[in-house]
Amino acid sequence: MRFLVANDGSVHGVHALQRALSLIDAAHDELFVLAIGQNGSQASELALDSNMEATYSMCTDAQVKPCILWTEATDPGVAICESAVRHEVDLVVLGGRGHSTLHRVLVGSTSDYVMNNSAVSVMITCPP
Repeated sequence: MRFLVANDGSVHGVHALQRALSLIDAAHDELFVLAIGQNGSQASELALDSNMEATYSMCTDAQVKPCILWTEATDPGVAICESAVRHEVDLVVLGGRGHSTLHRVLVGSTSDYVMNNSAVSVMITCPP
């Protein structure tokens, strides 16, 4: 099975990565970890570098060798859906932020977008 985790370094992204790692059979499954930077933002690149080091460490501790993907995008939902198709993953794992229904309707959310537009299965996790 092929997994894609979008991890932005937040508590929610880290929880999604932990959940994916708990599902992976390291001998047979593949893990893609997607980091998305804001177009042209140097601060975003520095934060992503730090995030990916922590991500790689978590994966190594779980004895999983991730394929780290990096892209720049203004819309993370679109980037996640496109990456899922491009890398032929079976499951996208995302961290949900727990926004209210009103917030999601007015502002939208990445997890809602991916859940409604992904060509593959999506699992949305929330920290306990």
